[in-house]
Amino acid sequence: MPMDNTQPVNALTCTFNGLVNVISTPITVADFMDRTTTDQAYGIWDTGAMHSCITRDLAHRLHLSVVGFVSVSGVHGVKDNVPVYFVRLTLNNQDIWLDIQVTECERLSDPSDNVQMLIGMDVIGKGDFAISNHAGRTVMTYRKPSVATTDYVAELGR
Repeated sequence: MPMDNTQPVNALTCTFNGLVNVISTPITVADFMDRTTTDQAYGIWDTGAMHSCITRDLAHRLHLSVVGFVSVSGVHGVKDNVPVYFVRLTLNNQDIWLDIQVTECERLSDPSDNVQMLIGMDVIGKGDFAISNHAGRTVMTYRKPSVATTDYVAELGR
């Protein structure tokens, strides 16, 4: 499939010291309507999450307006009347940004980690995402928009 030349391709890569069980990268979040107030934090990349969410603390710090309420299913069951916000998410290289709806969550990790967002498949699915663990170091890379298929079986010629 030919690449869409109307949208620039941007990418980010994060290399970790050693093997990691959590992919966490710097993010910037702003209210979609008022981008003058931003907050920097960390986001955890989660391919098991259909949608992204931000912590209640971050939503309050940004004075986000609730745009709706939904029911959310997660590992701890169903939670009703969860607030929804519309935000601009900017990834750590400042060249990748998305305007997305996010739901609110209580907390994602120890507060000292400053993890304020779970980055779900609604973001990951807008690009190409890969993780490698070569030579004892985890490397995560992401590009938006998607431009190619990664197929290790084809690469091996099988």
